[in-house]
Amino acid sequence: QPAHFINDIEFKWNGKVFTKITGWETISANPFYEVKFKVPEKGKLSVTFKDNKGEITTKTKIIIYIIF
Repeated sequence: QPAHFINDIEFKWNGKVFTKITGWETISANPFYEVKFKVPEKGKLSVTFKDNKGEITTKTKIIIYIIF
């Protein structure tokens, strides 16, 4: 059976791409990626995964921050 893996991960803040990760089949079966960024305001964080079989999955969360 052919390998099934994530090729690309794209991170967006309020619709603007702020970083991308490109993977390949030699990465471990369950890789862990960490991306740090400062939240400048309330907004929407989206992460899109594209795999080698052509599947695309997007997860989105609304981020609200509070300044004390």
